[in-house]
Parts: sequence; C-alpha cells; structure tokens
Amino acid sequence: MVTKANRKTLELQFAVGDIVYIYRPVVTPGKHRKFMRPWIGPYYITQKLSDIHVKIRRKSDGKLIKNHVHVNRLKHGFLWHDRPQDPEPTPNVDDTESAILADEEMPPNFVDNTEIPQGVDNVSQNGDPQNDSISEKLYEVEKILRKKFVDGKWYYRVKWLDFDSTNNSWVEY
Repeated sequence: MVTKANRKTLELQFAVGDIVYIYRPVVTPGKHRKFMRPWIGPYYITQKLSDIHVKIRRKSDGKLIKNHVHVNRLKHGFLWHDRPQDPEPTPNVDDTESAILADEEMPPNFVDNTEIPQGVDNVSQNGDPQNDSISEKLYEVEKILRKKFVDGKWYYRVKWLDFDSTNNSWVEY
C-alpha cells in the first residue's frame, strides 16, 4: 500500500551549499493564516547530517540555526546573481522636457478645409481632377472644445481663430 501511495513522489535531493526556504506552519497570535508568510528564508545548507536532516545558516547574516531541519520542511530557493540592470538615465533629461516640442519638431496643422467653388466642374477632359480649380484655405484652431470616438475615428469640436462660436465645427482626425 505504501509503495502504491509513494509511486509518484519524488525525493528531494539537497546538497551542501544549496539555497533553501523553510516552511513555518506556526501562526502567531492575532494574525490569520491568510496573511502569514509560511516560507521563511533564504538559508543555505551547511551540513548534511543524514538523508533527511540538515543544518542550515541564514543567508543574510550567516547565523547558524541550532535545530536540525527535516528535508520535508525545505524547498529549493533561487537567488538572482545576474539581475537585469536598468540603463543609466541620460543626464539632465526631465520628463516634462520631452513633452515640449521645438518649433521645427512641431507637426503640420492637421485641420484644413478645402472648399470647391459652386458651378466649377472638378474633372478635366481626360478624367483627371483639376487641382488648380480648388481653392484651399487653411484655418487656425483657437481651441479644441470636445472630442468623441465614433466608429473607430476621433472627432474634435474645434473653435476657429477669429470666428465666433456659431462657426464651431466637428473635425475628423
């Protein structure tokens, strides 16, 4: 019966110098098991007394634990030796400086209104559109009043410079 129960179990193998954590099932008064940390450590194995008992030392200060520890209360630990290092920040760079663009870095104004004059045919004799007949006007934006997202596109309610509020319009971007 024991052999059938232990058929899928693996024996934990520990060697001297392995880093381990100890299971501590004791719950301190006033605290609940949910908030306790059952594994304490890291420790390292200093001496193997038998196949099931070991002596351990604390990794932080090297203090020897006086009691022998059974291997059922141990689990293998891992310490990072080659932790990834953050790249060094560039000197004198502030987060707000990157948000401010210089004049030459500013994108072109994305709002333009092209008006087609009434009564002018926009197609030439060979079927090509006539670009010279379109009068293009660019208006400057004074303020963006609102924005909305409709059918996968952003629309902005724009107040135009040198126009009153009756000429506010929605512009797709």
